[in-house]
Amino acid sequence: MGWPFLGENMELTTLGSQKLVRDRMQKYSQDVFKTSLLGEKMAVLCGLDATKHQEPKANFHNFQYDILKPDALKQYVPVMDSSVVEALPSAKKYALSLACRVFMGKEDWENVSDFSENFSLMTKGILSLPVNLPGTAMNRAMEGGRVVRRELMRIVGERRREMIKGEDLLSKMVVATNEDGECMSDGMVVNVILGLLIGAEHELSSLITIVLYYLAELPHIYDRVFKGTFGVTLYY
Repeated sequence: MGWPFLGENMELTTLGSQKLVRDRMQKYSQDVFKTSLLGEKMAVLCGLDATKHQEPKANFHNFQYDILKPDALKQYVPVMDSSVVEALPSAKKYALSLACRVFMGKEDWENVSDFSENFSLMTKGILSLPVNLPGTAMNRAMEGGRVVRRELMRIVGERRREMIKGEDLLSKMVVATNEDGECMSDGMVVNVILGLLIGAEHELSSLITIVLYYLAELPHIYDRVFKGTFGVTLYY
């Protein structure tokens, strides 16, 4: 379970999530082990035998994979091509904006600026020390997280009332049912969407940053990419 109050946050920061999980699996169990991360006690399910028994009534159809198939993603190519990343700090905002559009169908969102700011506060506190005092990263993350969840709950409730069939993930989730005909709760929908937004923002912004870095470091490659994209030859 780690140190009192701190849990295993330090180990998570120094070892990384994959090595931490591997070490605990070797030390305790290949299927499940207990730990304390980000101020919460939790059980980590590792193997198929452990996960297949989790919440049998929550086995909803894997509709989330439908929107990530190549044919479904083609419709978002113009969205990606029409957007311009002007600077590296814009990568996270761009990634979050694109993820909101792909997963929730949110375009020209009036609250996107406030949502993005609080989302950033929340993600910055994920690996911070679990000390909830005014001015700490954890305190700011919790405040930002509350705003983010409140906005997502509002969007989910609004989408559920409208019951408009759409191709985005959220539209599919609010009408999905399990084997017993039960719909996913608003809280469950928000948890799934929030996890996807965090993953998409981190992975996509990291990829954009790495690509831009190497294009800046290798101007001859940048020239070829620019020429292939716009049909223009650059001269230095």
